[in-house]
Amino acid sequence: MALQCSSKSWRAGAIVALLALGCVANPSFGQGQENRGADWYAFRSAEMEKQGKIQEAVDTLQEGCKLHPQDPTLHFNMGVILSRVNYLQKSEEFFLRASKLKRDWADAFSNLGVVRQLQGKHEGAEQAYRQALKINPRASRTYFNLGKVYQDVNRIPEAIAQFKKAVQLEPDYYEAYATLGGAYTPLR
Repeated sequence: MALQCSSKSWRAGAIVALLALGCVANPSFGQGQENRGADWYAFRSAEMEKQGKIQEAVDTLQEGCKLHPQDPTLHFNMGVILSRVNYLQKSEEFFLRASKLKRDWADAFSNLGVVRQLQGKHEGAEQAYRQALKINPRASRTYFNLGKVYQDVNRIPEAIAQFKKAVQLEPDYYEAYATLGGAYTPLR
């Protein structure tokens, strides 16, 4: 199971890299904290995480979430960082907030499913994955993760159907092929 990254998260990393090279002006540089936009916190936390300063990245995002509580990207990014350091319950809370703030964000629902699944919350994971697939029915990784939930609770025929859908959508998805083959074993 891998977390999904939003295009905005990737954009934040790219802008941080360009800022480091001096290619982009940082509009919030030198401004007081009350004038910083949500993007500043997203970019700054990405920069801190890239440098291995996880606590500083978390602190930056917490500050951003307090000042911009309606920005789903900040909550999403906090969920990603917290899941990487295995704070799954807190990560779940932030993905849940992001998904409530932006109801059409498949990655937020998919990541919510991942952290729920890692905590053994199979029913909640299934619900989150199903919501993600309503939004983006072409997400092969989400079908794969849903199949893993079914496999974990011994709903093998349903797992096989999800793995088949994943490889149908992404023919080079070798992990899904291997897992599909292994899923047939308990049916013998």
